[in-house]
Amino acid sequence: SPDQVPPSAKVHLSFLKAVSKGYDAHQSLFGSQQRVDLAAFKKIVAKEDQACFVEWIELYYDCPVTRKQIVLVDTPGADSIHARHTGVAFDYIKNADAILFITYYNHAFSRADEQFLTQLGRVKSAFELDKLFFVINAKDLAKSDQELQTVVAHLQEQLGKSSIASPRIYSVSSQLGVMARLQAADSLSPAMEKVYRSRLGLNDTDPLPAPAEALEQAGFVQFEQDFLRFLETDLTQIAESAARQELHSIEQRLEHLVQIAAADEQEKQAMRSQLATAETAALTSIEQFAPEAEFTSLSSEVSTLLYYVRQRLFFNFTDYFQLSFHPSLFREGRDAKQALLMAGHEFTSMIRSVLDDEYRATALRLEKEVGALTRRMLSALQNEIAKQEVNLLPDTAESADIVLPQFDQSGSPVQRLDLHPVFGCFKNARDFFEGTGKIKAREVLEKLVATTVDQEMAHVSSVLNDYYANVLQEQIERLKQRSSAVTSDHFKLLQSGLADAQPTSFYEQILEQVRQSAQ
Repeated sequence: SPDQVPPSAKVHLSFLKAVSKGYDAHQSLFGSQQRVDLAAFKKIVAKEDQACFVEWIELYYDCPVTRKQIVLVDTPGADSIHARHTGVAFDYIKNADAILFITYYNHAFSRADEQFLTQLGRVKSAFELDKLFFVINAKDLAKSDQELQTVVAHLQEQLGKSSIASPRIYSVSSQLGVMARLQAADSLSPAMEKVYRSRLGLNDTDPLPAPAEALEQAGFVQFEQDFLRFLETDLTQIAESAARQELHSIEQRLEHLVQIAAADEQEKQAMRSQLATAETAALTSIEQFAPEAEFTSLSSEVSTLLYYVRQRLFFNFTDYFQLSFHPSLFREGRDAKQALLMAGHEFTSMIRSVLDDEYRATALRLEKEVGALTRRMLSALQNEIAKQEVNLLPDTAESADIVLPQFDQSGSPVQRLDLHPVFGCFKNARDFFEGTGKIKAREVLEKLVATTVDQEMAHVSSVLNDYYANVLQEQIERLKQRSSAVTSDHFKLLQSGLADAQPTSFYEQILEQVRQSAQ
């Protein structure tokens, strides 16, 4: 019965009804992949009794954006009721080159929206670039520019609460933008033109503006310019920087070859001996490389990050309590015991969700820390090799794609939290909300949660320390293997230069070509 379901779980009830309605028609398709046309696709995504059985969809669509090899991913909404969707969305947050958060002009932020933005705020610092774009759609619903700016200011305020400072915010009308493009393609139907005129405030006899003017009015010109500039310039600069570093390494090796080619035979003989000694010493340095300070630094970072997770949880504790234990649950006619159980379930689910988001964000920060430690170790290793008077640069600290650890908290202390001491503070709804019952209940609950969370975090700390210590050790082994390979290749190249009869001009010509490429 809907009366026995807390407000935040209504969507679960709706989902279960959709499953019940569509089960018989779709059970024969379970575990299979279907290839359909666009018409069938539209029905599948629009009808929940079909959509609820679909794990993922790939839509092949030709347009100027996809021709740039850009893949658009529509992640599950912030209020998705699938537990697995939270992890799916987080993986895309981590791996995407750009993230667009789209809200609607007349859309009030739900608690799920706020939680999602808070999650973005937690992980934003782990991104190499600020890749967040915020879009307010349906701006044509605003009665005036002043009203629109009020909505923009509200979004900016919400983002500030989620620790997202100086956000990129764009106001657009997607419907007006689509119709402007259809006008440019001479594909506006009479019915659509009527809507188009209405959006533009034109009557039947007024001339239509140029498509470019309408697109500007729709807010798309500035957004598309900034978005594509980010993709084509900001992201490209990262690749360009890596390419320059690689070319610099090649330049240095060619300069060695120029020196070798210019040497006489006696000098070359001495060089062969020196190179053999230097190679042995360099490879020995790499083999014996065993950093310890990085592991201590990593463990300290785990402790620090989890400390702040706990601080944030209890800073917002009163809000979580008030969102769960609210008067509407105890409306007339509802069993008080049932209402308390619903409130307790609501609270533990909220705490579980907050902690899971925090742990994922913590894991992402630790991944960034491992990257920083790996670069530091590369620098230390380069210094060791440089002691052999060989200016070697093992190109980059290549790191594998680190898989985030899974936090299976289905049997966690938070899920098993015994709330009976809290329920003991409840005499009746009036005393609870107007008297001292609610205050006592919150104090009792805060102590219970503090003890329980400390138990859980001790376990999570152990998991994170073990997991990322193993990741760091793998990075060290990968770094040593790569450095050994690069070092061996480097000395082979120099030895082959000593045996080569090529004139100095041969290597100088190649060196000049590399320098031109760098420019």
